[in-house]
Amino acid sequence: MKTTILLSIFTAVAVALPALSTKEPSLSNSIIARAPKEAQARISNVKLSGNGCSFPDPENTLPILTNDPSKDYHNFTLAFYKNTMVAKSTPEKSTKVECRAALDLHLHEDWKVTINKRWVARGTTDGLNGNLINAVSIGDKKSLVRVRLSPGGPKKGDFGMSAGGNEGVTGYGGTSPLAVTIDVSLEIFASQSGALNLEAVDNFFEYSKKD
Repeated sequence: MKTTILLSIFTAVAVALPALSTKEPSLSNSIIARAPKEAQARISNVKLSGNGCSFPDPENTLPILTNDPSKDYHNFTLAFYKNTMVAKSTPEKSTKVECRAALDLHLHEDWKVTINKRWVARGTTDGLNGNLINAVSIGDKKSLVRVRLSPGGPKKGDFGMSAGGNEGVTGYGGTSPLAVTIDVSLEIFASQSGALNLEAVDNFFEYSKKD
């Protein structure tokens, strides 16, 4: 039995605020309701770090975890005060912005989860040179997707890009929770002036019973 869910990270405008939020949201709405009940899936210990996770409003530093039962997949959303990560450059200077979400995923010992078999990013660009990196780790195992942004790639305006066929990374349930991290970074090269806004990165989860 397999269930696919979608993890969306809505990242925030990089500003000069503390880089780490140690507050934890209420988990009353964050149980992974779309996972099979037998998997006993839940999350805890959510933490954010990185200059792309900063918040313009210090009173809104708490991520919101939601379930949407109207969807045919579970949607685990980190929703921020602003929903864009922005990297800017000039001919003299490049910038790099990053956002890391770390959490513990609890699963029954008979179940496993695979993350990052499919990856989707959305945002706006001026057609800059740079790298967009999405890395998902479970413990010491990592699945990484790197997209090179170039003049031959997304042009000015909205963009949507995806990567399929990735084997992803798999973790196995048991008495200890799985340490999951999602790292997203934008690096724009100092060759021209412009900006790139990353509005969302989606990583697909798949639950199944152990072989």
